[in-house]
Amino acid sequence: MEFIKNKWILNDNELSKLRNMLADVQFSLSEIAKEFGVSVDTIVRIKKEYKLEYKRKEMRCERIDLTDIQKEVLNGCLLGDGCLNIHKNGKNAIFSYTSKSKEMVEYVAGYFSNIPNNGISYSEYYDKRTNNLYSRYTFKTHVNSVFTEIYHKWYVNKIKIIPPDLILTPRVCLFWYLGDGCLNNKTGYSLFFATNCFSKTNLEKQIIPQMKKFEVSLIKGGKSKKGETQYRIYIPRRHIKSFLDYIGDCPVNFYSYKWNIRDCVCKEPRNYKKYEDEFIIAYKNGESCYSIAKRYDIEINVVKHYIKMAGIYKPLKKENHLKNKVFELLNAGFSDKEIKETLKMGKTLFYYYKKRWLENGKKI
Repeated sequence: MEFIKNKWILNDNELSKLRNMLADVQFSLSEIAKEFGVSVDTIVRIKKEYKLEYKRKEMRCERIDLTDIQKEVLNGCLLGDGCLNIHKNGKNAIFSYTSKSKEMVEYVAGYFSNIPNNGISYSEYYDKRTNNLYSRYTFKTHVNSVFTEIYHKWYVNKIKIIPPDLILTPRVCLFWYLGDGCLNNKTGYSLFFATNCFSKTNLEKQIIPQMKKFEVSLIKGGKSKKGETQYRIYIPRRHIKSFLDYIGDCPVNFYSYKWNIRDCVCKEPRNYKKYEDEFIIAYKNGESCYSIAKRYDIEINVVKHYIKMAGIYKPLKKENHLKNKVFELLNAGFSDKEIKETLKMGKTLFYYYKKRWLENGKKI
């Protein structure tokens, strides 16, 4: 075997041997390459130049149509941590799924056991953002034309999109939530999907209309490497329980915390309008919002809401002092981060005061 003028030249014996090995299903390309002392890419190139057939590849590429359940699982995975890939020298696509949970990967792999695959592999990777080493498990199928068809629906110029014909079902949403869903289980008050890789227009057209009953909305989720604003799907507190009921029980113990909501989430929002007059009278008589809230066993912001609506709310001296300090530091040119660290403020309160500062023309 010689490389002459940008072309591999094989003698009759070498060509016959290569043809026989490619026709034998027991030999892989890596085994054939090792036998001839060349790389796999070289064997692929020779195969194309001499128009040789590779029987093992044909067997592996035999089309296997997916069931409706498999399609739902695949769509749910592709909304999250799953992906389809076509090798630069390949014709058909593979499906792969990666997670830090081996149990989760095994659960996904179980739905595609009838498709030839490479099993589950383990690897570690370094994240320079956190300076930590992380482990992950990956399931990969062999190439198949059915994945190629789906690939062209989900990817445009190698960028993942949400297909216009995607239908969200309980099973699709379940696998989506397992992969990219997040429940703020410290308070149980918020649930969102990390849809940062999809465009705002894509989400507004394909996802929002199908999740109207949960009153979902888009919230900003940071910036991409190109400086573009990214968005996440947000489900309000009052619909968290109904959404979890919609997708069913958690099938993977590792992610059971995503179903761990507080009891208060299950309750209907309460209206305290009937106590409005009592709140106002108590406040006018000198009782503080905190005292009123404690007496009625409700949140202080509920009381403040009705007091402010009546136009009689007066901030405490401490609040006025903090507001003035924020205004002073903003006027002095301090950054948001410096002010929050200096005054030890939460970002919600800080941005509330900053908004008022902007409304007042950037003056005290």
